Amino acid sequence: MRRLALGVMVFGVALSLACMKHSVDVRSREPIIIKVEARIDVYNHAAEIEDMVSGKQPIDLPEDEGGSSSFLFDPFASSAYAGERRGLRKAVARRKERYGSVQELKRRGVAGENILGYLTVRSKAAPHQKILIKKENEDRKIIYVETARERGVPLREVQRGFSGVLRKRAEPGMWIETESGWVRKKK
Repeated sequence: MRRLALGVMVFGVALSLACMKHSVDVRSREPIIIKVEARIDVYNHAAEIEDMVSGKQPIDLPEDEGGSSSFLFDPFASSAYAGERRGLRKAVARRKERYGSVQELKRRGVAGENILGYLTVRSKAAPHQKILIKKENEDRKIIYVETARERGVPLREVQRGFSGVLRKRAEPGMWIETESGWVRKKK
């Protein structure tokens, strides 16, 4: 009986303390700093790369160093190849060569820009068009992995940065994927 009485008393004290109004001072003498520099840096880098791809500015990147592009779908690529440039300049040059063809596929609605910065087939595509999309996505992957490695940010952040630039630059009527799904871009 004493244990029950003691339990009820402890419960009552706990309940009364829980119901009391408490104030916690969350003010700080130091300003709260939210770091967005990395995201802005990635977005600006993406814009520069896409300017090189579209021909708005010359390809101004250091020469590539060593290795091959066999790591394209290696989930450990960003750490396994640290310290070496892996085909960034060449990938940008190849994308520039096929830029007009890719834009035409997007204008026709055959392909669209997905939320991770890759082309996605949106309507019936001929075999040669599927190959073009595959090669474009392979070169985008090289660029994204190298950018993530150089800047020390997650690959997903780089993909989102490039996706934002590509969707912003898409022409009206082109397919773009948003957080809500696929839409044709309006003006």
